[in-house]
Amino acid sequence: MNESNERWQRLGTALRQERERQGLSQQQLADRANVSVGSVKNAEKGVAPKGRRPYTLTNIADALKWAPSCIDDILSGGPAPAPATPVVEVQPSLDRVSQAMYGALKFQMACQQHGAPPQAIADFEAATQRLFAATIRAQSERPRLTQEHFEAVAHSPKGDGGPESDRRAVEEAIRQFDDENL
Repeated sequence: MNESNERWQRLGTALRQERERQGLSQQQLADRANVSVGSVKNAEKGVAPKGRRPYTLTNIADALKWAPSCIDDILSGGPAPAPATPVVEVQPSLDRVSQAMYGALKFQMACQQHGAPPQAIADFEAATQRLFAATIRAQSERPRLTQEHFEAVAHSPKGDGGPESDRRAVEEAIRQFDDENL
């Protein structure tokens, strides 16, 4: 086996080991990387490509949370990346702002991997942080319903649902809950 094939084999082994360390099946990794399961299998086999390096390798490495340079490092004889931090999946229970922030972070990382200018990345990050802070401030300024609001509506002496302001507040809370959970 020539040196080039050896390096591709090492890359394939490193990809498989990291996938297994994260407890992912080949299908799960393919779904995360937005590639076919065949692409994952081929990458893990470590067969040297006949032409240029497949773009799917970058997607797979990104899905494994590898730094953009990891593939080149392994192919040039360096070691596989050591797991830096545990893998944390975004749970569906995150609120919309957190999900949007996660999406912005993934977009920023993709732009970095594809060679976006560092200043553009820094500008995007600063704008994202300002927007996130403004959103958090706006949420904290919204009136919060208390148990008393609900009790007033539920136990009104006239059976009319309580004072008009309490009834409106509870109806709005129910509408927002329905909108966010449908």
